[in-house]
Amino acid sequence: MSKIPSIWKETLVEIIESLKNKDILRLNSIKDVEQIDILHAQDIFNSVDDYGVTFIPNESWNTSVCQYFGGGWNVYIDLYTKEEGLSDLIMSTNVFEVNKKFIFLLDNIYVP
Repeated sequence: MSKIPSIWKETLVEIIESLKNKDILRLNSIKDVEQIDILHAQDIFNSVDDYGVTFIPNESWNTSVCQYFGGGWNVYIDLYTKEEGLSDLIMSTNVFEVNKKFIFLLDNIYVP
């Protein structure tokens, strides 16, 4: 496992901010992020609601990791919250390099 490359952090923060604000329109308009299905986004929003926390996206980088799998990277972001600090939640995302740019595909937020 490797640390998250700094070049990805801005996009990952935008994803977390969109999830924090339950803003599917913003999420689906972030540059280089694959569009997420509305039903899948609603499932993620519901999981966050059930957990009952507010994300602090800029605190995640010391403990988050990625792993290369041949066609891209599995990215695991430890989610920090206002209520708990480091929470049990992680955001999983896949990152692919296509035509010399990185494409992000949000997978899920969950407790492993």
